Amino acid sequence: SSSFVSSSSGAGPTRNPNPASEAEAAALSELSEQLHTLRSENEDTRRRLGYPPSSSASDSNANSNGDASSSSTGTGGGKRRVPSGREVDLDVQLQGLTDQLISEQSRVEALASEKATLALRLEAAADAADQLLRGANTRG
Repeated sequence: SSSFVSSSSGAGPTRNPNPASEAEAAALSELSEQLHTLRSENEDTRRRLGYPPSSSASDSNANSNGDASSSSTGTGGGKRRVPSGREVDLDVQLQGLTDQLISEQSRVEALASEKATLALRLEAAADAADQLLRGANTRG
């Protein structure tokens, strides 16, 4: 984005006194969008796994729609709630825990599958041993 803005006097472009704030606002907006996407993905995962929707889902939807009276960016029309640092930290922690849960569930499923395979192999080996013993008993 350009760091030049038009002056109100019409004398030509002037240097914006704080170009870093534009970059910070853009980065904050991007992070807010990522957070909204992660929350949606988390709720989808909870729904697929059969968990009830989190109580913060309705709260976060209300907040992201501008219903919250706390801090917001810009002035005038489209106010958008800016999450606090604590909320961001909690959302990052929630995403990490969700990833760990999904990983653990995958591991449990893999172990259950391996257990079933080993049980089948054990049963087959026991049947083969029984047949060998029966064959030895009929010969002797």
